[in-house]
Amino acid sequence: AGRPHRAAPVGRLPVPDLLGLVLGALVDRIALRLSAGSPFPTYSDWYWPEKLTVLDLDDDGIDEILVSYNHYRSWPSYTILYEPALHRPRYVYLAGGHSSFEAARDLDGDGRRDLVFSGSSSALGSYPALSAVRLEPSVGDDPGRHSGYRLAVAPGVGRFAEGRRALLWFRLLADPEFGQNDRRIVVEDRDRTLRIPYFSRPEGRFGFLGNRAAEPAAAPWGQSEPTAAEVAWLALEEALRLQAAGDGGAAWREIERALDAARATPDSLLVECVRRFRARLAIALATAVDGEGSRSPDPLLREILDAFAADATDDSGGSRRAEPTGDDSERVVSAAGREFERLFASSGFASEVAFDAAREHHLAGRLEEAIAWYREGTPSRFRLGLGGQDRLYFLQGTVFALVELGRFDDALREIESFDATFTRASSLDYDPISELLRFFVAWRRGAPCPPFSATPSTPITDNLGLLNLEWRRESGEPAAPLLAAVIEERQRATRTRGALLALEAELLAHLDRAREARALVEEGISQLRVDARADPMARVLLAVAVERGAELHRLGGRHLVELGAALDARDEVGLGRTGGREQGRGEEEATHGRDDAAGRARPSSTRRRPSIGRSACVRPDFCDSAGVSFDSLGLSPPLLRAVKDAGYENPTPIQVEAIPFVLAGRDLLGCAQTGTGKTAAFGLPLL
Repeated sequence: AGRPHRAAPVGRLPVPDLLGLVLGALVDRIALRLSAGSPFPTYSDWYWPEKLTVLDLDDDGIDEILVSYNHYRSWPSYTILYEPALHRPRYVYLAGGHSSFEAARDLDGDGRRDLVFSGSSSALGSYPALSAVRLEPSVGDDPGRHSGYRLAVAPGVGRFAEGRRALLWFRLLADPEFGQNDRRIVVEDRDRTLRIPYFSRPEGRFGFLGNRAAEPAAAPWGQSEPTAAEVAWLALEEALRLQAAGDGGAAWREIERALDAARATPDSLLVECVRRFRARLAIALATAVDGEGSRSPDPLLREILDAFAADATDDSGGSRRAEPTGDDSERVVSAAGREFERLFASSGFASEVAFDAAREHHLAGRLEEAIAWYREGTPSRFRLGLGGQDRLYFLQGTVFALVELGRFDDALREIESFDATFTRASSLDYDPISELLRFFVAWRRGAPCPPFSATPSTPITDNLGLLNLEWRRESGEPAAPLLAAVIEERQRATRTRGALLALEAELLAHLDRAREARALVEEGISQLRVDARADPMARVLLAVAVERGAELHRLGGRHLVELGAALDARDEVGLGRTGGREQGRGEEEATHGRDDAAGRARPSSTRRRPSIGRSACVRPDFCDSAGVSFDSLGLSPPLLRAVKDAGYENPTPIQVEAIPFVLAGRDLLGCAQTGTGKTAAFGLPLL
């Protein structure tokens, strides 16, 4: 069997099964990459084979091959079925979390084997899940007689309307640690049940049609008339689509329809899942600003408040805050917070509820509330099962939020507390992650960075992969080999592509490729503006990219060595540099070294080398603002329209200098002549 994607480790394949298949000799090489390309085009094409299974699905004496692939760093998962008799691979199942094949049985009584999968449902809030897939057409059938293949798609992927036809059923499981120590499902053919060996609670049982033991037999999914559970999942995905499209009112009505449908089923976990998404949507709608600078209309906010009021009959979870007396948006955020508290108190997935609350408050810029939720939700012990967020995501969120607030010492204390609680008190190795986050704090603070230390060759998240490269850059690694590493990481990453483009731009500028650099940094900023709507970590990375863009534009595309000359000249006339909110003094002051022959920005022998990506203030007479537009400075679309309507086309040098750094939350001292636009230089970013 060939490897369909880059870096798929052969060691993960069950070699004895494979050798048994080919009887000790290579008889064929199978290309499993389908001409249709990756089934998740918005994610990097970087998967590993979780499981290879050989079995005869149609009893014709020829084994078929099932291979389940999971994404290295994110949730996408898909399974390919290969039919050797027809030399035909096809996708059979797409999942919203890492999944693998469990069993093949005739579940619906039609005489054909169906497939059972287990795994996580990360896209739905990190529940473990069980699903059943019908093969259409069945193995050996001509797809031309069945209008092609039907692909089963789990809820949460965004394609459930298309994929429900080939899905017999889908159920969330009640134990976050299902799958720990390789506990897998057991098929009881006599009773036609699937036995779920939960780790921390009594085992669960599901009938072959997806009903729990105490529930009536369920109708199979995929019929012309959807079941109540299917309606709930369809409405949930539609609500998320409408939210992304900017139609908040329609999104809220769909999420309410999803909740009504979920409550019509006996599935309490489905109800809980929809309630979590509903609380997240409420905060997003209450704090969102549209392209015209307007918040959600009052009638919509009052509709949301009425919906939560109707649900507030059982408030056993307590409340962190009193009912606010402010505007409707504050009241909606408070009502959604109380809903999260109720869920946190009652759910078996309390950590995941807390992570939802933290993430949504973080996206809304309510950083203190986000930090409180990150801290409260941090799992007390490491999970080896298929459900639940790893605790490193809670630490990462807390540190990023504290850095946004300029609370660098608190961020370092958070990392130290994490190490004392989880790393030193157990055999788990979080040290490389902690070191990367310590570097991140020092880097954004403008303080000397610790010496670079080797980290895992494949960081487990995109953000950690980016920080690994930024640390190497800060350590003075030559630009050319580092550029190759950045480009390789960009092929692997999904969530940090914009930030990697901005880093690549800086390295290109060091290599005298300034025109490419300016185009890349603008592309990176545009990507991060989109990412920051859905990824809290992208907020800080956007500030870094804006700083890089301002540096490149200030030079008018000239080589970065001219920035070094400008900074040296500035130092000679006594202008100080400002850094983060807690900028160090004395030995922490820095100057820019000249590039050496290898394209390396050489640090001063006594002072730290500054870099693009850290605040560095220079006099406007060093600034070439020709060709720089307001669009490249990081201002919001409503402000850009207002500036254009007022008749201003290009920023002045003091505005090019100041606006990106004020937007990034930096302290700044500026000096320019009367009439050069100093008021707009600080007023626009404040607005």
